[in-house]
Amino acid sequence: MATPVRIIVAATCTVVVLLGAVGRTHAANQGITGKKLLLKSSKFVLLSKDPSITIAGSDAVGGSDSSVSFDMGGGPVPLALPKTLWGANGAGTLFKYKNPDAPSGPSVVKVAKVAGGLLKAVGKGAPFAVPNGAATINVVLSLDAGTNTYCMTFTGTGDGNKFLVKDAAAGTCPAACTGQLVGGFCWFLGAPADSCDATCTNQGLVCSVGTIAYAGTGGSYDQCVAVMTALGVTGNQLGDVYNGAGIGCLDNSDSDIARDTSPTTCSGAVVTIRRACACDGGGAFCGNNVRESTEVCDGTDATACPGQCQADCTCPPVCGNNVREGSEACDGTDDAACPGQCRGDCTCPGMCTTDDAALCNNLALPICGNCCSQSAACTLDCSAVFPTCSATDSQTCATSIRLACASACCP
Repeated sequence: MATPVRIIVAATCTVVVLLGAVGRTHAANQGITGKKLLLKSSKFVLLSKDPSITIAGSDAVGGSDSSVSFDMGGGPVPLALPKTLWGANGAGTLFKYKNPDAPSGPSVVKVAKVAGGLLKAVGKGAPFAVPNGAATINVVLSLDAGTNTYCMTFTGTGDGNKFLVKDAAAGTCPAACTGQLVGGFCWFLGAPADSCDATCTNQGLVCSVGTIAYAGTGGSYDQCVAVMTALGVTGNQLGDVYNGAGIGCLDNSDSDIARDTSPTTCSGAVVTIRRACACDGGGAFCGNNVRESTEVCDGTDATACPGQCQADCTCPPVCGNNVREGSEACDGTDDAACPGQCRGDCTCPGMCTTDDAALCNNLALPICGNCCSQSAACTLDCSAVFPTCSATDSQTCATSIRLACASACCP
């Protein structure tokens, strides 16, 4: 790919709920409190009971499609909420979404509900890995093409399996898209012969992942049509064609809509062709299967470690490649922690390991006792190396002296 696709990456993880196919801009942005956000690999639950929530002016059933998008700090990952699966009560004061096929069907979202003072969405899956460590997750729900937009911010800590935050403060809605918001991306129609790089630069933005992943070769022709329709292009639908210029979703000189099947780039341009370009504030996006900026790999774009790219767009540490990575203390010649002494397991001498019998019996390293006792090949005789240690002396075991005794010596 000639020019990397870029979108904002924050230091924290972000979840966003956005509209699917939009033909108008945001009408009402509402910063609301978050009652609960739960993320697991098999589900998500989003709940707000803020009295300020209103659905005035929205029509989720007869208006435009919606979507729920999760943002890990680098741009939205949209999940579709098509209007055909929404319903409303007779008074028009409550909208309900139901996908009986979840996690299949349009997306993993199973149910959603929006009413005065209430917002809820539940999915039978998650679009990205649960955060492991501190994370701030911004949530934005746009209803009926952004007629109403609800914004929450959740800050907490995940363990890689579960992220749960309750009673979060009100969020701040992001700046409104000045183009057309479709699938969680902000779209602009380029001038004839302009690349998406040029089109986005003209807006003070940069080409974003949606150019490829939503309406380009990473997305679908139907999504290309939805984008072009929102941008006012209503010519014949020519379907997928091969141009070879990587120009993605396009409008030819006759205002016909087509999608170039050669790999979409942001730099491609053809005389007389207008491109559909997704633009945003810039940065790299981990999770779009496109290696960008400082990323070592990104999903399937993983030549550095085929099939092993991790969720943070890094490759697993490889002990023996002379590059200190991950939890390695050193690696061959990359041995600043212990010059010339790096061991074959990428640790420095004196570090605790479960298979080093000498360390297990070295009283100069009492902190190794617990890890050494877990290895069948490493046995520490507490009475021999430290006479005050015994398996029956509970008082000794409870004191700091226990550090010099394997856990097997103290029940």
